[in-house]
Amino acid sequence: MKNGKWNTSAWQADEKVAYNIAVVARGTSGHASQPTKDNPVIHLAAAVAKIGNYSAPVHFTSIVRRYFEGLAPLEDDEIGKWIRSMDTADRGEHAQRVISDASPLWNAMLRDTIAPTVVTAGVANNVIPQRPAQT
Repeated sequence: MKNGKWNTSAWQADEKVAYNIAVVARGTSGHASQPTKDNPVIHLAAAVAKIGNYSAPVHFTSIVRRYFEGLAPLEDDEIGKWIRSMDTADRGEHAQRVISDASPLWNAMLRDTIAPTVVTAGVANNVIPQRPAQT
């Protein structure tokens, strides 16, 4: 505050919130020399792959839209072109992919994100666990 007036202002519009979930796989336990079709480690690996490959749809908030509008003239010609195309009907979807792939930060600004972070499985190298696996 200077002379009774504010000369700076800090605003935060929104922030992502972490939400933790547990994915648990169950199956028949036994010796690894006699594997079963319901091996929970295999099922967990498939679930983690699906989760890791998921990409939520783009959701432009007004703040994110304004951010990219302001950023476009500051970027090189190629990236600037794709940023300006993100909200168009004819090239928007492709432009969103290009921008998402260009920066993990931009990807996280454009959509909700999900990332497997911890995996626990098994009790020994030669044992198929009954309920070993979770992420």
